[in-house]
Amino acid sequence: LFLLFYVFIISFFTFFFVPKRHLLLMEIRRRHNKKKEFFKKIPNFWFKILPVILSLALLSGCNWYTDSDAYKKPLPHYLVKSIKDRGFKLGARILARIYKQENRFELWMEKDGKFEFFKSYGICSWSGELGPKLKEGDRQAPEGFYVVTPAQMNPRSKFHLSFNLGYPNFYDRARGRTGSHLMVHGACSSRGCYALTNSSIEQVYLLARDAFKNGQRRFQVHALPFRLNKANLEKYKDHKWIDFWKNLAEGDTLFLKTGQIPKMAVVNKRYVFAAANQTIKTTTTTKDDKNDPISRITKPVEAPADLWAYYSKQPIDSLIKDEFIKLKLKPKSTNANEFKGGIPTIYNDKIDTLKDKADKASLYNGTTPTNSR
Repeated sequence: LFLLFYVFIISFFTFFFVPKRHLLLMEIRRRHNKKKEFFKKIPNFWFKILPVILSLALLSGCNWYTDSDAYKKPLPHYLVKSIKDRGFKLGARILARIYKQENRFELWMEKDGKFEFFKSYGICSWSGELGPKLKEGDRQAPEGFYVVTPAQMNPRSKFHLSFNLGYPNFYDRARGRTGSHLMVHGACSSRGCYALTNSSIEQVYLLARDAFKNGQRRFQVHALPFRLNKANLEKYKDHKWIDFWKNLAEGDTLFLKTGQIPKMAVVNKRYVFAAANQTIKTTTTTKDDKNDPISRITKPVEAPADLWAYYSKQPIDSLIKDEFIKLKLKPKSTNANEFKGGIPTIYNDKIDTLKDKADKASLYNGTTPTNSR
């Protein structure tokens, strides 16, 4: 306010009491025009693109880049010794598990066909609170089951080394969740990511690198709020995300019990699991199991063994299922595919109709297709 008052007083005395004030006005206009000519020399393109560049820099979060050769290092000798002493093999398949509440990042390695705990690292920081990530910009670290491929590894990260979690996964997309560049990285700084120390992320990164070189195509990351045992689930029984955590616990329990990665599918916006040596079962809804999420999946009555279309109360195209190829058919409206809240009844003539249409679409080859992923 004082500065504005000062400018007002100076301007008042200048224009009303200084002689030849018209010359002063001409000088002010001349300088103003000179500035306008200077800015005209700068293309308007840069003024338009500058806000976009700044916005991308802010939204990129953890996805900055730098030059680093850390990813080329050999495994430290003490880490090699630890691997051999524990009975693991160099380049063995890996799996990562994150516990938000404990600030722990666990690395598991495969031995004799089963995953066993190898080493635990401290998480410097993670963003948000207990619960899943919902949308872009909420600065929330995700929870769920994620898959990391070699393409998601970032050796040029500004945060030493990093890898992309793969958010949003099938489950997140089914629920309309958004977000990008959710990473596990070093530098102990988080913008919606999980941050480790540089030495910790280096060990994790190098172990993943060697596993990929040895033939592993992808490794899983189980991002969990806490250890999903009965005591913790009882402790948080009134939490708004308890149903989601119980759904995660189904897969977590299977993994801890068998030491093998369970088969997963996302059906009707829920995870569905089965042991590694089993298939994901589908059942018909009854009064006894109407609250069972798996019971929401139904298949045709007396369906041929080689007909691999699965039905639910949602359109086939909306089903997200890892283990089965989607049947891209749009049959005419019949009683067999009109869902009015009940369980559809599929008759043999309807099955034959679908079978014929599948033949025409070259989607039916007489055998059950293998995993397309």
